[in-house]
Amino acid sequence: MYICFFPSFLPSFLPSFLLSNVCLHLFCATDVDLGDSGLAQLLRKLEGNTSITALDLHGTGITTEGSKMFAEALRSNRTFQSVGLHGNNLHDEGVVAIAEALLTNRSLTTLNLGVTKCAQEGAAAVANALTKNVNLTELNLAWNDIGDAGAKELAKALEVNQTLKDLNLGRNGIDRDGADALAAALEKNSTLKELNLESNNVPLESIEGRIGNLTAAARNEESVDAKSSMLSAITE
Repeated sequence: MYICFFPSFLPSFLPSFLLSNVCLHLFCATDVDLGDSGLAQLLRKLEGNTSITALDLHGTGITTEGSKMFAEALRSNRTFQSVGLHGNNLHDEGVVAIAEALLTNRSLTTLNLGVTKCAQEGAAAVANALTKNVNLTELNLAWNDIGDAGAKELAKALEVNQTLKDLNLGRNGIDRDGADALAAALEKNSTLKELNLESNNVPLESIEGRIGNLTAAARNEESVDAKSSMLSAITE
């Protein structure tokens, strides 16, 4: 069971019995003007909830302050498996707060931080979290501005991370240096199955040679196929 609120419609309060319903697993408030104050109310009502595993708050007007509140909730929450905060103005400071929460959170497997105005500092914090977090399998950082510096930080994390399977870095101002760092990291990573680099300034020929190395270093046929195909959309 799930509940979804549409643009311009969100009750001024949500009945406690609704959010405590054991059949409710997904709460979606996409493009609702929730704001930080509305988020605070929602988080209070979700305290103690053990059934909602997915929370989609895409484009709900959450800012840096709201993301800090959400980060505090993530530190203690053991239920959320999927969280979408994309399309909110979290900025680096907010993304850093979320990343720090990942150091202790042990339930989250999917996190969408696309279009959150994340830059190098935020990417570095996320990268640090990836070196320690052992649960996250899908991460979306698309449509941000991490650049080559942020890509290099994430590349370092991929060298040691053994759980992430899907990483979206589309449209992030990544050039050849950042792509080279990511390609080198994939030589040491055997778990990542999809890396999205579309709409970046990355010429395919700049890493074509690395694909051969990845194939030679791959540990199994599945990783060979995945790593050879994950870069196919780079120039789109």
